[in-house]
Amino acid sequence: MQNLEYLKMIFGFTRYYKGDYSSRLEKSLGSMYGAKRVYLFSNARSAEYLFLKALDLPLDTEVAIQAFTCNAVVNPILWLKHTPLYIDISPKSFGMDFKSLKERVSTRTKVLIAQHTFGIGGLSDEMLKFAKSKGIYVLEDCAHSLGNNKQGSKGDAAIISFGIEKILSTRVGGALIVNNPELIPMLDREYSKIRNLGIIDTFLWLLNPVVWRGLRSLRGLQTGVSLFLNSLGLLNMGFYRSELRGIKPSGYPRKLPNVLSHVILDQMKDLEENLSHREYINDIYASALSVPHLRGVSTVRFPLVIDDYQVLNKVQKALDKANVYYGNWYNPLVYPASTNIEAMGYRWSECPTAEEISRHIINLPTGLSISKAQAFDISNLVKKILNEK
Repeated sequence: MQNLEYLKMIFGFTRYYKGDYSSRLEKSLGSMYGAKRVYLFSNARSAEYLFLKALDLPLDTEVAIQAFTCNAVVNPILWLKHTPLYIDISPKSFGMDFKSLKERVSTRTKVLIAQHTFGIGGLSDEMLKFAKSKGIYVLEDCAHSLGNNKQGSKGDAAIISFGIEKILSTRVGGALIVNNPELIPMLDREYSKIRNLGIIDTFLWLLNPVVWRGLRSLRGLQTGVSLFLNSLGLLNMGFYRSELRGIKPSGYPRKLPNVLSHVILDQMKDLEENLSHREYINDIYASALSVPHLRGVSTVRFPLVIDDYQVLNKVQKALDKANVYYGNWYNPLVYPASTNIEAMGYRWSECPTAEEISRHIINLPTGLSISKAQAFDISNLVKKILNEK
């Protein structure tokens, strides 16, 4: 979409809710995933919230989730007065460990949220079979793997995200992909009760990509300026501060307005190219840094675990000096760092593998802004430091 066209869209207030882009997006996603029904939301946590609410489960039902996740996964469980049941992770997939799952589930466990962390498969056939044998609903968290229809088609339903730092850069939006037709009547009933995202929030979300592009150029000042703009209500950082303490914002859940569906559809035209690029960059890192089990994966970020703190610190400083925008999902193990872990219902030492990995993780960029030449440069920089130890 051209810049002038996008600016017209931002200020075309009267057209925010008119048109057929939402229905076209639903149809496109339905075809991509072979889904029975698709519901669009302002974010993926709203999709998770509606899924859990529609099940009408008893209070204090256990919902199995992995540690090494985001508060956006935990919060909908808390908002519905259920209990997050934390499961440890596999050090290779960064997804739920099957042995830990079998040991921890109880008769109170009614839902399993299988997270495809970084875009790496997190729902094995044996895990799915186990859940079905226990009468446990399976919701796949595909927030990191938009476009990979192998992830999202096995469970009863799946959530996907178009939000901040995901496969697309719209910074807003999520969807619930429904595979189990028996759930549709209750989901229809709940979905009919919610409203569209308001006009002010829609305007700010449309403005956000423009603001973020400017913030990226500030480097060291980015965090401070971002927080200041967020405090003024001019910048959405992907969450409300109340969510850091497990408190539900008044504006959730909301449907995705037609204008934001338009933005997403426009970017989805390049989805295949986006995914192919990420897989190529991912393979450069995997080969150079000797992580062969991650080859052939289209990652939203490339996860690298560096056991030695001093070496990790050297790598971070070198990447900063080279102006490489890297990440640290999930340090801490319920992200972001300002999250109140106790409010998330997590008890320390509950998931030792997740805790250990969260202290040693760094994420290398795989997006379209990273060229193949840059990926080789980043790999060589990191590899040189790793070989020095």
